[in-house]
Amino acid sequence: MTFQRGSRYTKPVATAIPSPAETNTIGKCERRLHSLRHASENNRSAAQNAVMATRVRVWSSASHATATTAPLPAARSQMLSTMLASGSGAARSDGSSERASVSITIRSFARGSLTPVRRVLVLRHGESTWNKQRRWQGWLDAPLTPDGEAQAVQRAVALARAGVVPRAVYTSDLERARRTAEILAGRLDAPLVPDAGFRERHGGDWQGHTADEIDRHWPGMRAAWRRGEIAAPPGGEDDATALARFDGALHRALAHVGDGVLVVVTHHGILRVVATRAGADVHATIPNLGGFWFGVGDGRLTDAEPIGPLQPDGERPPVE
Repeated sequence: MTFQRGSRYTKPVATAIPSPAETNTIGKCERRLHSLRHASENNRSAAQNAVMATRVRVWSSASHATATTAPLPAARSQMLSTMLASGSGAARSDGSSERASVSITIRSFARGSLTPVRRVLVLRHGESTWNKQRRWQGWLDAPLTPDGEAQAVQRAVALARAGVVPRAVYTSDLERARRTAEILAGRLDAPLVPDAGFRERHGGDWQGHTADEIDRHWPGMRAAWRRGEIAAPPGGEDDATALARFDGALHRALAHVGDGVLVVVTHHGILRVVATRAGADVHATIPNLGGFWFGVGDGRLTDAEPIGPLQPDGERPPVE
């Protein structure tokens, strides 16, 4: 599979600024780690430890904290505390508490070994012209609106400011998702990889129709489908089939990028199903460029954590 670079580039805003010497050290270690990716596990572990030690020293240093530093979630703060207590990071000589900002690509440390941390951010695409018309899209397509493009830029800027550095941006091959992903990949300087497995649920006979048209031509069926009384629209894809397709695409993506952060751009319907399976209580609309952070377990996404929306609450429910 060939990586495609994004069409735009803006260097991500770091959450902490290392010195030139430390930057050089990190770069050397990262290049060494990349060159050893297919080498023996022992050699790879040594390179990973070198990267980790340098990252923790840089990012945990109060002298390098900047105004963009944000508080860490409790779980990640605990992970950093464990690493510092085990001697993997530089301790403050005066014994005072240190301000710390850690990239989400940081790896967990377990006294002599490193366990890769995989985090997956799954986002809904930007607003499309058919979203505005409340028209069911499914596997049909429509371009982004100007607002949809602006939403993608806004999300990319927010991720860069948070220090998110994805290994790759994977996307549904449908235009509304792919264009969103192009903007994200360009601004985050990440490879762009389309995969049809990340498409929306197939909407069958309802594709191309508005909600009013569906209710007129198939009276009562859309409401019954939303209540779970029927598995899919006529000729459409049920949740189990869509999940199996999504899981296959996820497996390909994770095998390709390895550890670190993966960003996936997909669609409202399939994202809702994936997040619900991962434990999220999804009742409200997932806004355009909204989504969830996930962990990975047994080849599936787990532990869904919603990312902050870019739009005000109170949207009308989407038509997938």
